[in-house]
Amino acid sequence: MGVDPADLSTYGQIIDSGNTQFGGADWDAGDLLVSRPVITSESNPDDRDGLGQRDIYTFVEEMMVLSGEAVYNEGNDDHRMGFDYEFVEAVANNMGHLPYFLDNTDADSNGCADTTAYDLNKDGCDVDADDMQALVDFVRGLPSAEFRYLDQQRGYWKLGDSPHASPVVISARNNVFSTDPTYRKFVQGLEANDIPDMVYIPANDGMLHAFRLYDDLSTTAAASTHGSSEDADEAGEELWAWIPAYTIYREEHRDETWSGGLIDMMWYGRTFLFDGSPVVEDVWIDGFTDGVADGIKSSDGSEWRRVLVVQQGQGGPVTLALDITDPMDPRFLWEYSNAMDPEAQAYTVSRPVIANVYNAESSDPSEYKDTWVAMFGSGRAVPMGSSTTDYYNTAEAEIYMWHIAADYWGTPSVSYDLQGSTGHPENATSALDSDGDGRDEYGYISGSLAVVDVDSDGDVDVMYFPVTASYEPSDMGDPDGDGGSGTADVADPGYTWMYKAIINTADPEHPTWCEFYDPNDYVGMRPEVYYAATTSWHSDGALGVYWGTGTPYDRDSSDKGYFFAVKDPEPLACAAAVPIEDCGAAGAYELTAGEGLTADPVIYAGTVYFSTYIPASDRCTAGEGRIYGLSYKDCEGAIDTDGDGAGDASYITVAGYPSSVAISETGSLFYGSSNPDTSGTAAVGNLTAMTDPYLGTKMMGLREVF
Repeated sequence: MGVDPADLSTYGQIIDSGNTQFGGADWDAGDLLVSRPVITSESNPDDRDGLGQRDIYTFVEEMMVLSGEAVYNEGNDDHRMGFDYEFVEAVANNMGHLPYFLDNTDADSNGCADTTAYDLNKDGCDVDADDMQALVDFVRGLPSAEFRYLDQQRGYWKLGDSPHASPVVISARNNVFSTDPTYRKFVQGLEANDIPDMVYIPANDGMLHAFRLYDDLSTTAAASTHGSSEDADEAGEELWAWIPAYTIYREEHRDETWSGGLIDMMWYGRTFLFDGSPVVEDVWIDGFTDGVADGIKSSDGSEWRRVLVVQQGQGGPVTLALDITDPMDPRFLWEYSNAMDPEAQAYTVSRPVIANVYNAESSDPSEYKDTWVAMFGSGRAVPMGSSTTDYYNTAEAEIYMWHIAADYWGTPSVSYDLQGSTGHPENATSALDSDGDGRDEYGYISGSLAVVDVDSDGDVDVMYFPVTASYEPSDMGDPDGDGGSGTADVADPGYTWMYKAIINTADPEHPTWCEFYDPNDYVGMRPEVYYAATTSWHSDGALGVYWGTGTPYDRDSSDKGYFFAVKDPEPLACAAAVPIEDCGAAGAYELTAGEGLTADPVIYAGTVYFSTYIPASDRCTAGEGRIYGLSYKDCEGAIDTDGDGAGDASYITVAGYPSSVAISETGSLFYGSSNPDTSGTAAVGNLTAMTDPYLGTKMMGLREVF
């Protein structure tokens, strides 16, 4: 993208003059990974330079009892361990650990495993460390490695697909400035150390990939590794990859039987493993440096850390946190799934939010402090099997709040309720706690939490989110006409209310839940809401809240869609939503039959942008995509199609399925399309907004730390 304001021909525009092999892009990570050599039983080179053999890491807590092994030393010293030969060697030397990963049960002691599914190297009937090595080789990308049941080799392509994940691009300063001297020290240190600009994205090969954005100009000499000549151009190269430990375990050691594991990929090929969108935030962890949580920020900035949090998405229930302060030295913080109540979590598609919560739980005011947490919903309910669209009835609508500092290493942290707070719109009329744990079931939260600092004091006060019932609510009669309703009549898609939760600083892990908006009261229906809400303050002091209907799990519906625009006059109270009447009756802006959102909405320069898709009558052909731009005050069309600086359209059409709207640091608006032309140059489109006071300037963020 052009970033020189003096060059109006390219400023804020996509530049696709790169390698034609990559459709004009500067680099293609998948193609670059093909050239990375893999040999059997290899070890990580541990240089993370993007050249030669790969560095692939994990952190498996069960391996940290093997104090005599190299993998233990890696974990203890580096807070990571290689998923490589040393990992297998540790298992071979401690065969009691093999059943965590492969089932070698031999009930009749005849020398053969009871199941041959884990005989991954097909050398007979036993399951041993050689089969563990076969799994590691396969995952690392050994071309000659074989799929267990597909009768074919893996081949040279290594990078998995990322159908739901959006990459995150991180630089040293990240265009953030601050009034806090300790945070300034932290950012200045990152700049002084010349840490590289990075791109992070997970993929269904089971790994979070860390790609270098630009070439390292300090390395120009050619190198040769295992006969592969390297030109030392690191742009687009993978510096390292990380595998969640959860995906390495065999099914019997994973909390959710529906979740994906590496073994599934080796058995049957492509499956959902890891496709949540990562989020990165700079956080203060009290006591990180010396283990003393004294409530005082270290003057040298060392208690500030850059943290990445990412979820499995449709692959499973896991949330992973890494310390990427130095992207050349990634370190494990924690990996979370709800082991206490596994069926409470579902597809982890409710992208985490990293936010500061003010913790005033203590009776001693001197112990009150800022506490950085990862917050996320329980995720989208999981279909029970390929032959049915029923949900797991035990999905729970819960909010999880996990202290960033609650790491494996014992950093001082707040012990928040592990299961999170819960609520359900019908808990007063239906018996929803079937397992007797005090938590309502038959519901879920798929959208990310929209968090707001209402009083501008630096910590989160309220969050907005959709709560979806996984059955036909009894007050709606029998919407599908099958003769039933209530919890026994499961529904896919479900029925959604918009909720909010108000944080009480004296008891932050138990926020107050409030029903914020019930669309059935206004439009006579509750279409499923999969994506997050977004917010913006209005001049009258009310908080505008915006969201739309639609779900990627139902693109065949002919039901009318809606985009809702309302105000919250009292964000810190359980006040009813006030419709923005100019946006339609009761704040419900009508969409076309079958039309639904394809991504989270976003507000920029007074306009709310969102993408939608309308399926074609012939489901074998592409439907119509739309990119909307509506005034956040009255939903008037705010897209400038003729370049006169005034809004003259509510939406533009896009070929195929559109992505979310992205806003660049130059103030330009972009969107993706599933139907680019044969050259690939139409894969990304530009959107012209109304006169934008920010366009032509470089966007920066000001961090106020209280």
